Amino acid sequence: MCDAVTAPEFCANPGCPYFSRREAAGKQWYRRAGSYHTLCRGDIQRFRCLYCGKGCSTQTFSIHYWTHSTCDMRRLREDLDRSSGLRQIARRWSVCYRVVQNRIRRLARNALALLHSAASDATLGEDLVIDGFESFLRSQYFPTNYTIAAGSTSQYLWGFSLTTLRRKGRMTQQQRQRRTMIDAHWRPAARAVSASLQLLLGGLCPAIERGCTSGGLRTIRSDEHRGYPPALRSLAPLRRLLREGRLRHLQVSSRRARTRANPLFAVNYIDRQI
Repeated sequence: MCDAVTAPEFCANPGCPYFSRREAAGKQWYRRAGSYHTLCRGDIQRFRCLYCGKGCSTQTFSIHYWTHSTCDMRRLREDLDRSSGLRQIARRWSVCYRVVQNRIRRLARNALALLHSAASDATLGEDLVIDGFESFLRSQYFPTNYTIAAGSTSQYLWGFSLTTLRRKGRMTQQQRQRRTMIDAHWRPAARAVSASLQLLLGGLCPAIERGCTSGGLRTIRSDEHRGYPPALRSLAPLRRLLREGRLRHLQVSSRRARTRANPLFAVNYIDRQI
């Protein structure tokens, strides 16, 4: 994956006009500038921007940038889909588990970039289903909430956001004391779930607007979390669409059977996969 980079798609200088892929597309903005040899990958071609003079190479745009070994990213994704452990994957590849951790981070960053790129010009052609999935980081004193947005029909993952919550629920006296000690050093912001949804939908507003314009009425489905309605109303484009009747918010009880007939089935199915 990404081993076939033979030419730069854009300039590596953020201050250069050709840093934009759209501006660089179809233009001869660079020239070849020699090459260098590596033990891992052989000869690497260098390039230089004709506008700003910034240098780069094929490695600059590779997912294997600044590494000394090449791993099969497709195989890694398949191993992750099978829920293989890091050390299990490392043994199979004959590398240390830190190499596997590094490649997972690279794969994740590229997946997020691809998701953002796909959603930037997309049009919402179906209803949007949102829900929160709770887990924790490090320990149960640091619960997290993943707010997920999925297409009601396609089950396409439109996006997600992550926020940290304050531990809640039944606790022993000792656990409450420990939570108080943690709160003295750091405490999550109030109404974090609402802010997380606001961040998520803020990035999806253009797609929702285009969907409401071209496809008529669109519905945002969610459970009955009290933080969701304020988050929708806080975004001016969505507030306008709600007022004009081109967008509606449908709330469904989270106690409803999680079958295919459930309006939240698309996001419930993603929760199951997580």
